Amino acid sequence: MHKQEASLLFSILGNEDCVKMAKMLYNKGEMNLEDLKKAVGTTDEKFDNALNMMLDVELVFKDKVYKINEALLKELLAFIVTPCSCVRK
Repeated sequence: MHKQEASLLFSILGNEDCVKMAKMLYNKGEMNLEDLKKAVGTTDEKFDNALNMMLDVELVFKDKVYKINEALLKELLAFIVTPCSCVRK
C-alpha cells in the first residue's frame, strides 16, 4: 500500500459514520442495507454519503448484502505497523 492510498482510507475512516459502518460490518460479517442504516443511526443523506465513500474505495463490498473488505483493512494496518525509512532509530 502506498502512503497516498493509506491517507485516503484514513480520511474516509475519519468520518464517524464510516467508522460505525466499518465496525458493524467487521464484527457482524455482513448486513443488509436496512439493518446497517439502523445500526449507524444517522440521516439518510449522511448515511448514503458515508456508504458511497466506502464503496468507492472498495472498503465495503455489496452483493446482496454489505461486507467489509477485511483484506484492505489488514493491508492498512500492515502499512501502519511496518517501519519506513522516515522512522528515526
